[in-house]
Amino acid sequence: MAYDNYLISFDNAAGNYFPETFADANQSNAQRKNEVRAGSVSEFNFSAAANISNSVYIGASVGLVDLRYTSDSQYEEAGRAREYDAAGVLTGSNINYKLLFNQSQVTKGSGVNGRVGLIVRAAEGLRIGATFQTPTWFVIDDSYTEGLDNRGTIRGTTDSETYDFTYNLRTPLKGSLGASYVIAGQGIITADVDFIDYSSTRISTNSGNTSNELSRKNNADIKNNYQSAVNYRVGGEYKINNLSLRAGYGLNGSPYKTDEDGFFDTKMYSGGLGYRVNNYSIDLAYQRVETNNAFNPYTLSSGTGPVADAKSTFNNVFLTLGLRF
Repeated sequence: MAYDNYLISFDNAAGNYFPETFADANQSNAQRKNEVRAGSVSEFNFSAAANISNSVYIGASVGLVDLRYTSDSQYEEAGRAREYDAAGVLTGSNINYKLLFNQSQVTKGSGVNGRVGLIVRAAEGLRIGATFQTPTWFVIDDSYTEGLDNRGTIRGTTDSETYDFTYNLRTPLKGSLGASYVIAGQGIITADVDFIDYSSTRISTNSGNTSNELSRKNNADIKNNYQSAVNYRVGGEYKINNLSLRAGYGLNGSPYKTDEDGFFDTKMYSGGLGYRVNNYSIDLAYQRVETNNAFNPYTLSSGTGPVADAKSTFNNVFLTLGLRF
């Protein structure tokens, strides 16, 4: 696309491409990227459980997962470029240019997983639990569209191209341990920990040798760049007559091997209260999620490129009304 829009040219002697754009003393290349993402993951569970002497509880479930994701982005760059005439010959002059590189992605997928869990009443007021979740086996369809609109050369907008991919994704399995303790019938303390090996994620296709080689490369990259992580959650509740006060904290460990300082950890804070009278209940909760991300609009041949670090904060409020019958 860049070649068709005279943004790069080919050097026959050197056997490589070189840029037609440049920065001079009067004007630098300005770069900007806007991106809008949206998505959802829905899961339907079929469960069964057993109670052994009111001291051991066993459960199992099968989950059917539906995945939806969309992304629309536009990379914008403005600067100076060498000018070509209508015949594609250099004029010797320089002109201003502005390019808009548009990308769109639509992802749809479905998957299946399983869970088994165990809760034991170890002592009065103390419960200990363990859960094992299998990987989720997904079949995913990706549709990726890109187009380039260059203003300032003899070419205008290139036709958008769409690429469709179908592949299999296996997510990591997860093991969890948890415990809760009731204090004097008024307070409760809970703690949970998850163990996840992100490097065990795998991608596969059934589209021939080229796709299989790409899958092997992607799986090698996953193994080399991702690691095991531990997630923690602690919380407490205190009851005053019909009123319950709650607070909690959680931390999801970074999946990246190079993140020794925990920059990509996700932190979660929560608080809330609940009120119950007879068979009615109302619960109000607040959750704050803090996470960091890194974005790079492109990668140079050297493997480097500009990186923007972004800190995101999400504030959520939940209101729940209940009726027991």
